[in-house]
Amino acid sequence: MSNDIEWKMVKLGDVIRIGNGRDYKHLKSGDIPVYGTGGYMCSVNDYLYDGDTVYIGRKGTIDEPQFHSGKIWTVDTLFYTHSFNQNIYFMFFA
Repeated sequence: MSNDIEWKMVKLGDVIRIGNGRDYKHLKSGDIPVYGTGGYMCSVNDYLYDGDTVYIGRKGTIDEPQFHSGKIWTVDTLFYTHSFNQNIYFMFFA
């Protein structure tokens, strides 16, 4: 039995999509976390994405991606990943 794994090089945009954060100040207080490059900011009543995601700083913490599961709102200094056609855990740890 062979343990050989066949690897294929692909563009990141072919396996994952990146969403932009947005301003949250028009939202009401709630239980959905808002994150920016500095980390947790507050909680609001709406979300940009619900599911497994890796959020990535646009500046400052760009080299420190974080994994999140569940509803999330990110501000404009933070991107979030969505629409995976590959394993998000592999993408996070790679």
